[in-house]
Amino acid sequence: ARINCDNMNRSCAVIGGGVVGLAVAARLARSLALGSVYVLERHGHIGEETSSRNSEVVHAGLYYPPESLKMKTCLEGKQLLYETCNRWPSAIPIRRCSKWIVAQDDDEAQVLQEIHAKASLLGVPTRFLSAEEQHRQEPHVHASTVLESSSTGIVDSHALMLFLMAQLEEREGVVACHTTVENIEGPSHEHGGYDVVTQDGPLHVDYVINCGGLWADNIAKLAMGTRCPSDYQLYFCKGVYYAYQAASPVSRLIYPVPLPGLKGLGVHATIDLAGRMKIGPDAEYQESRTDTQVDGARLPGMVAAVKRYLPGVDETRFAPDYAGIRPKMSADGEPARDFVVEHEVAQGFPGLVNLLGIESPGLTASLALANHVAGLLDLAEQ
Repeated sequence: ARINCDNMNRSCAVIGGGVVGLAVAARLARSLALGSVYVLERHGHIGEETSSRNSEVVHAGLYYPPESLKMKTCLEGKQLLYETCNRWPSAIPIRRCSKWIVAQDDDEAQVLQEIHAKASLLGVPTRFLSAEEQHRQEPHVHASTVLESSSTGIVDSHALMLFLMAQLEEREGVVACHTTVENIEGPSHEHGGYDVVTQDGPLHVDYVINCGGLWADNIAKLAMGTRCPSDYQLYFCKGVYYAYQAASPVSRLIYPVPLPGLKGLGVHATIDLAGRMKIGPDAEYQESRTDTQVDGARLPGMVAAVKRYLPGVDETRFAPDYAGIRPKMSADGEPARDFVVEHEVAQGFPGLVNLLGIESPGLTASLALANHVAGLLDLAEQ
């Protein structure tokens, strides 16, 4: 790759220490001088919000519009993630366990046909299973039709974040936890760049990358003021998970046919790297960005949804596990929107990149999103 010598005098602040922020920081650290990339994280540890409160699924790229950034970065990110984890297997546990999408009637089976046709066009491997294969591989699953996605997997998201942080620190980058961004001033007419103001004072940088997750809309408004686009507004969709405190009846991920409008992918049964099963998430919009409390109130509805395809589960063996919040660009009832990843140079903010609405498949797409940000800034790897 070509080397831009001008990059050696430039610095960058990445706001948000989730998986996407850390991926962006690790990638930009390979283009900039040693010690010139800073991750500013308001919590005491990395990845305390959406990055650690999800299904940890490596998505194949089945559901999103073919020309969307979600689809592009999911497909590229899946490949990069498997390559990275296979190169450092002891650092980042990953398993290509496969996923079944299960239909219960002819209408749902027609949706599977549409998913299969789109996957074929995109080169994503899927296939329909015979009744004999279904019963032999997963005897506890009830379905009239099963579509298998062989490139779906699960990954240890915490290990991935630690690996990305280590990559950043190898380039002498800094992860500053307990650091809240209070203001973003700039760009400076005299010297260019931005002053990112935290409780410890201003940090002057050439690039600001907003990976603020659930708070990304607020960060964008801090940086852009009245020039911030009016549709940079997030909506918050909570999803609850329950752990199954018995031997898992399945050995792979089991998903229902996705909900209309991609409000969610339905209440699915997933396994972790230790083989334990959990169900979730459901999808419920809320005003709060922080309410991740879990109780038993939503369990009966979720168990009923799961029993459509796992009729033998024991409802008495489920216990509240955790909840996550999806930062969505669309309100309840509105069509799903794409990721927003925008270099704001047209608005008068060169070097400012906003990432908003990075919900699923953000974990899968993280490494590809990092490359995309670097491309927007024309920062080649050294």
